[in-house]
Amino acid sequence: MTLVRTMLAVLALLLIGQGNDASAQTLDRIRQAGKIAIGVKTDYPPWGMLDPQGRPQGMEIDMANDIGRRLGVAVEIVVVLSSNRLDFLRQGRIDLVLATLTDTPERRQIVGAIDPTYYAASVALFSLKSVGLKRWEDLRGKPICAIQGPWYNRLVQERYGAELITFPARPEAEAATLARRCVGWLWDDTAFLPYSNQPQWAQWELALPPIEPAPWILAVPLAERDGAYGKAISAIVEDWHRTGYLLEVEKKWGIPQTQWLLDMNAKYKNTPRTGG
Repeated sequence: MTLVRTMLAVLALLLIGQGNDASAQTLDRIRQAGKIAIGVKTDYPPWGMLDPQGRPQGMEIDMANDIGRRLGVAVEIVVVLSSNRLDFLRQGRIDLVLATLTDTPERRQIVGAIDPTYYAASVALFSLKSVGLKRWEDLRGKPICAIQGPWYNRLVQERYGAELITFPARPEAEAATLARRCVGWLWDDTAFLPYSNQPQWAQWELALPPIEPAPWILAVPLAERDGAYGKAISAIVEDWHRTGYLLEVEKKWGIPQTQWLLDMNAKYKNTPRTGG
C-alpha cells in the first residue's frame, strides 16, 4: 500500500509539473505572439454588447483590454455564448473566458477557475405582472424562457417544475418573451437591469426574490490554473479588487454599485501586490 501511495504521489507531482510547464509555455506563447484571445459575450448589456458600429463594448470588454494592457499584448476579442464559451476554451480557440461565468463546483472540474472571483449575481425571473407569481414553487408546469448554458436551468426545472423553453442567446429569448411564448424569463438578476426602464417591458417585473447568489470567475485551461499563466491572471484580478478598478468600470457603465464589489475592495485594498 505504501508503494502504491508513493507512486501516486510521484505521478501527481509529475502532472503538476507538466501543468506548470504548459502554463509557462502558454504565457510565453501569448507574450511572443503579442496577443491574447479572450472570449466575451455581447448579449449581456452593459457587461458585454455591440455598439452602433457592431463592435463589442461594455464592462467586461474594458476588463479584457485591461488584461492585455497589463500583460503587454494586444487583445483579440472573440464573441462567445453561454452555450459554447467553455468549449471554445477547451478547444484552444480562446486563452481566457471572461463572460459572466458563474462559479460552480462542476465547472471547477473542467476549467481552471481563477481566484479571486470578480463579480456576483443571483438567479432571477422576469415575469408578466398579470401572472401573479408569489413563490418559485408557482413555476410548476409553466412555460419559462431561458438561454442555453447557465448552470441553474436544470435546478429550476428539477426543484420548481418549470417547463423551460431554451434559446441560443439573449435576442431569441427576448423575442420569445415579448411574444409571450412564456410567462417568465429565467436569467441572472444583473442581466435584467437594462429592462427596468424600457416601455416595452412595462408589464413585466422581477416578481420573485432572486435565489442562489454566486460569484463569477475568469477561466483558463484546467492545467494552467496553478501555473505561471493562471497566477498572472489571478494577480490581475486581485489588483482589480485592491485598486477599486472594478468599482470604477461598474460606475462607468451605469451599473448600480454592488455591496459584493465593495466588500471585495475592502478585503484586498490593504494587501500587498503579488505581481501581474
